[in-house]
Amino acid sequence: MAMTLDLEYEFTRFSYNNHSVCVNSNNLNLVEVAIINLLGQEGYRQIPKPPLPQNDKLLIQTLCSSPWEIMSYLKVIAISIGNYGWSVIKAFPSELFCRRAKKTKLPLLARLASQQKFDAFHNTVLQRYWGVLIEANSSGRTLASGYLDSDYMEYIRFYTKRIQESKGYKNFSLIEVPREFQWAGSVSSIFNEREKQKREEELELLYQSDEKEIRDKAWSEWKELNMSWFERRDEDLGKLICKSDFFWHENKLLYKAYAEPEQLEKDRVRLLFFQTGRFDLDPSTEEIWSPITSRKDYGIERDIPF
Repeated sequence: MAMTLDLEYEFTRFSYNNHSVCVNSNNLNLVEVAIINLLGQEGYRQIPKPPLPQNDKLLIQTLCSSPWEIMSYLKVIAISIGNYGWSVIKAFPSELFCRRAKKTKLPLLARLASQQKFDAFHNTVLQRYWGVLIEANSSGRTLASGYLDSDYMEYIRFYTKRIQESKGYKNFSLIEVPREFQWAGSVSSIFNEREKQKREEELELLYQSDEKEIRDKAWSEWKELNMSWFERRDEDLGKLICKSDFFWHENKLLYKAYAEPEQLEKDRVRLLFFQTGRFDLDPSTEEIWSPITSRKDYGIERDIPF
């Protein structure tokens, strides 16, 4: 008996998560130097891309399954020129620029914006239905808005920032952005609830087709019909700002830097690597690449489930 394909199941089993930093500058050299200086102030030292060890197959498996083992001593930043005079930044760990900068309660994003005198924002989507937008203006002021699934929103913090719950569909309240950014995600479905349900039933039938092109179109329309507002806003912002859909949705940066570097090069992405924490150095090159094998190597006080 042939297996019945289920669009709703396919949609719900894949979570939509994305983290993107955007800065109001299309001078890639300036943005790169600003990030190097910022992370230098945090105690990170820029290094060349660490070479793969001989057991690279094992390493790639580690990057996929346990990236937290790596992030204690290695940070990766990717930068790409976008549209409207903005640039897009991706980081490993993804939420790096939300973390508090040294000797301040402000996130790294705020320090980056104030030091370079440009506006910036960090857009996060978690599990499709939760989202946080952190804005930072050129004077270092910040505002976090969005929604996390909690009955106690007034007590929720996102990396030390209190979240102002989103009202309506207006996105930005602190920084000046193009009108298109402001209303990203606000386009509502052309169907009412009854029409939507009927169309979903039609798409379910189309998804049973033996032709891949028909199944792909059914999946694409189903996804469009069922996007959450946070997911739709993120998708719209990506289409407006980022020149590469691949790069906008890049959330496995360290893995891609080794497994698919050709795509990053194709998208004209600049990669920056920084060493942090405790690790071993190659005595001849002073480059790092020593996978963690014990708690002692981790270098911070936390339990590790080896």
